[in-house]
Amino acid sequence: MDELLTLDKILELPNKILKISNEYDDYSERLTESLCDLYDIKKLKPKIVSLFNRFKKVKYFYNFSIESTISITPNYNFDGTLVKNGATSKQEIAVANELDNMLWAARFYNSICIVAKKLTMQEAIYLVSALFGNKSEEIIAERLGVCRKTIQHIKKSCLVKIWQELKPLYEEDNN
Repeated sequence: MDELLTLDKILELPNKILKISNEYDDYSERLTESLCDLYDIKKLKPKIVSLFNRFKKVKYFYNFSIESTISITPNYNFDGTLVKNGATSKQEIAVANELDNMLWAARFYNSICIVAKKLTMQEAIYLVSALFGNKSEEIIAERLGVCRKTIQHIKKSCLVKIWQELKPLYEEDNN
């Protein structure tokens, strides 16, 4: 996968998920109820939502350069020698945090593109509508033309597939 993540790619991710899922829809199927029941969806969904929320925040920071978030002050003596205090400078911390966020976002983006290949078209629509569009399950069920019980199965299957791909990112964030 491409490691260079741009604002355009971030903004186009929901459309890319739908496109990828559409390409692979013939080879994808929903997970069985028994397999989905191995996971507690009520505990799983908030974890997944937290990852998506972190990713959503990234798109707002891609508009700003690192220079606009830090103030640079001289660290030199009058004789031109570098004054080095033992602590890490604010600039170093800001750059390290920015790079960490960019790398995390690229890994998240790539993971979502991978999971999109495993999603059925209905699951992809659920993913985009619920996690990117914040739509209710009733609206999603109506869009898909399915009943509430079917949307629950689509949701469970989708969330389990997503979790399997994003679990390492969540564990990394919470350790």
